[in-house]
Amino acid sequence: MNSAEISIDRLRADTPGTNHVLHFNNAGCALPTRQTLEAISNYQEQEALHGGYEVMAAYADQFKQLHQELASLIRSNPEDVALTENASSSFNRVLYAFDWKPGDVILTSDIEYGNNYLNYLWLKTKWDIEIQVVASDENGRVDPNDFARQIQANTRLIAVTHMPTNSGIIYDVAGVGQVAQQYGIPYLVDACQTAGQLPLDVQEIGCDFLCATSRKYLRGPRGFGFLYVKPSILSKINPPWLDMHSSTWSGIDSFEMEHTAKMFEQWEVSYSNMMGLYAAMTYANKLGPEFIWQRIHYLSKYLRQALNEIPGVTLHDRGAYLGGIISFTVADHHPKEIKEALGRQHINTSLSPAASSYLDMHRKGLSMVNRASVHYYNTEEEISMLADALGQLAV
Repeated sequence: MNSAEISIDRLRADTPGTNHVLHFNNAGCALPTRQTLEAISNYQEQEALHGGYEVMAAYADQFKQLHQELASLIRSNPEDVALTENASSSFNRVLYAFDWKPGDVILTSDIEYGNNYLNYLWLKTKWDIEIQVVASDENGRVDPNDFARQIQANTRLIAVTHMPTNSGIIYDVAGVGQVAQQYGIPYLVDACQTAGQLPLDVQEIGCDFLCATSRKYLRGPRGFGFLYVKPSILSKINPPWLDMHSSTWSGIDSFEMEHTAKMFEQWEVSYSNMMGLYAAMTYANKLGPEFIWQRIHYLSKYLRQALNEIPGVTLHDRGAYLGGIISFTVADHHPKEIKEALGRQHINTSLSPAASSYLDMHRKGLSMVNRASVHYYNTEEEISMLADALGQLAV
């Protein structure tokens, strides 16, 4: 869709929540569209009237189309996308699909999300693997050659986060992907904060795996995520468990397993939420990733400029090219105090504690930051209201 044809008023009319709150917690859970809410409730009503299994069979084509919509978002094939419960579940499924051995190395970044790094530590505890961290510069930029310099014969996986939970840094995942491809090392990208925010192309990124969630910038329901799996990597991994959705018990001592991304799916899911995600994906793809990113990029710059002008407010994002997550603190005020005070004015923000991105927060000397995250349905007026509220609190 041409950006000139898109009305922000129309987008807000499709978003009932904008009539009730100023929502700057899109990196946590964005407001859903009216179409998404209707898709969920309509499916639930059909289940109640006709039976769950029967409605599931009737909606089979729509479920297939959801895979197509997700594939369109990341420029992949539908059969290479698996539906999961969330981004962390997708990420963990990949980690535990490898046959780890003592001394194997995971090469990662210093902006890693807490769930990801916790599981690196768990793998270290269980199988005595090694974790190597590639440092960013003071502006959060990474030189992909630093990854190349740390690769060893026992480097088993490269895993990085596209955008951290605690700032708007946009990691050079394509540059790291070139290194991974050059050395033939499997490559996992956490796009939890960028799917639905930035244009994504798994071919350009050069990843073997990419995971994301429904509830953030895609504006879908909670309890869903997805995982892209490159077909050529399938022969090197096995799912951490089997499910009758992707495997068949074919004999007393035998089974047959799907050798596609489907091996990471499970049969029992919330099909009403699946239809909600389908509606959200259709909406996002109709708007187009270019429009969405241009709007978010513009609003995030607008918000950063507004916050920079408030005495006592310090921004903690670094770099010249940043996304829709803005982290900040207010002098002499605990971040929880700021969040709660804004909440009383119906302004939604969130918090990022040190444990959510320990390496980055420890390097910055921070125990917690406030986080405001914009989406395309936010407005300049809402940003001014947030800035005015913070200005009063910072006095």
